[in-house]
Amino acid sequence: MWELSFHVSKHRILFECGHYFVQDLNWNISSNDDSHVLTCKYCQYQVIQPHAFGQYEQLDNSMHSHTCTTCKHVENNYHNLTYHQLSSAWHTVVCTDCGYTVNETHTVSEYSGVDDQSHSGVCIHCEEAILLSHNYEPYNSCYEKCSECGYIIQVKEHDYTHRYESMTNIVKHYAYCECGAVTVEDHTFSTTGTVDICAFCKLEKDHVHEYTYVSCLDQRTHRKICSCGVSSIEACFGMTSPGSTTCCMMCGQTMNGGAIQPWSKEDELVPLDDENNPEEETE
Repeated sequence: MWELSFHVSKHRILFECGHYFVQDLNWNISSNDDSHVLTCKYCQYQVIQPHAFGQYEQLDNSMHSHTCTTCKHVENNYHNLTYHQLSSAWHTVVCTDCGYTVNETHTVSEYSGVDDQSHSGVCIHCEEAILLSHNYEPYNSCYEKCSECGYIIQVKEHDYTHRYESMTNIVKHYAYCECGAVTVEDHTFSTTGTVDICAFCKLEKDHVHEYTYVSCLDQRTHRKICSCGVSSIEACFGMTSPGSTTCCMMCGQTMNGGAIQPWSKEDELVPLDDENNPEEETE
């Protein structure tokens, strides 16, 4: 019969006569992820042991393996990586277990714009401070935007002719660039009939006559003329200067021979086809 000896590495073979023979254990080995079991195939004695792994061997750029020296169980693990600053563009990656080594470009999760030339960030692995040039791409008709940090620069002057929008202010309107920029501009009115229309935003307003004055030959009236075409005749009116010279305050005509003749409301807007022959106001 078989009997475990006082020594865990041996067992005794007992004979009927009482004699025995000491023999090394003869193991059957089974294993799992955490340990292996040694079972003597003769006496069934068992020993549970943790794996005794040897050195790691590289499998690829992400994993390595090591083998138990007792049961030959193989365990695959990811590299245990450490990062070491190398330059502004690179760092060295080293596995502390198997010695796997590679140089990698820095990885930055977020950049912040420094100026219109560059942006900065910190490598998430080696914590190296990075300063790089912007990577500009078209953003709209007037701007470009960095694809990494979002910094925006203007590359073209605004052209405020894309769209116009009237304001309640009759003096100015909004003018838009294709990129969305807006400015405020004066209206540019032209007259159509009795209405002034802005050439850009199309705002309409009642035309207000602005007259220039031309003296008539009768030395008592003048013609007032608007750029829209409306004209009329009205009596001169003015003041008497020293020496009994009277001048019209509007057209500047000098009256020789006394005061200007009085005029009435009916005289104010009486037009002439001929300067000496009053007729109705014309447009």
